[in-house]
Amino acid sequence: MSLRYSMFKPVMNGVIFHGKFMIYRNGWRSFLYSIKMDMCKFMELRYNALAKLIFGLTDGKTNINHTCPYNNEKYIAMDEIMSTDLSMRLGGIPLGKGQYGFFTRWIWQNATKVETNIFFNVVRD
Repeated sequence: MSLRYSMFKPVMNGVIFHGKFMIYRNGWRSFLYSIKMDMCKFMELRYNALAKLIFGLTDGKTNINHTCPYNNEKYIAMDEIMSTDLSMRLGGIPLGKGQYGFFTRWIWQNATKVETNIFFNVVRD
């Protein structure tokens, strides 16, 4: 998986990340965790264990690796995140067979700027 988001303005602070794990059971339903946090504060203090797990999946594969401001980047990128890497890092999380999603929203200046939904299947217990 590779993602690239163009930045039209520098981001100085106040970026809110909202992520929800979902499962498909006759429609998408909340599953396990939902997280909402200030990304600039998180990148400075790394205070949330779930967020550390999520953003740890992108170690070495993104330019979201420093505190705010993001004023020199022309884009935010996550490059070549492989399903095998994810499987190895998430192997300890008990997920049964089924369809799952990770729904994200990035909010800045009180408006949702980006929404990305990532879908995956667990094919064995």
